Amino acid sequence: MTLTIATRRPSPRVNTAVVRVLAEAFSSYAAPLAKRHGASIYSDVSITFLGDRDISRIHEEALGIGGTTDVITLPYAPAPGIPASAEIFINTALALSRGLNRASLDLVGDESRRTWSPSHELALYLAHGFDHLAGNDDQSSAGFTAMRKREIKWVEKAFSLGIAQTLFK
Repeated sequence: MTLTIATRRPSPRVNTAVVRVLAEAFSSYAAPLAKRHGASIYSDVSITFLGDRDISRIHEEALGIGGTTDVITLPYAPAPGIPASAEIFINTALALSRGLNRASLDLVGDESRRTWSPSHELALYLAHGFDHLAGNDDQSSAGFTAMRKREIKWVEKAFSLGIAQTLFK
């Protein structure tokens, strides 16, 4: 997988070396799911970190939905001679604020009892993007719950391996 990482100001700074390792891990966790779903394997993935204003604009332009969000995943199907590619847009400002106050949000299972930080939240958003690329959907309550549980496991695995502790600079 070719991975491109960019940060648009005024997004808080992220450690792109850590993002790269984490993205490769999440991509490997998502690959068996993609195969089961018959989803494309994305050879080019672009990850862009940005703030509320920019993600709100992309949310409206790409999905026709107003307002801010945490993650936007845009997959592009392969075409003759062109491999499947994808873009993942991540709201770092939201990750910082939610990472500090996670217990007040909609949580699945025992998330509220977990140690949580802005780096955990940012890793969760990245995991969510790769979970969508694997063909999973969170439009239903059951789909949301299944994705969140899987993504929490991915994030916990990354932290237990020492991969994700320093996502923010």
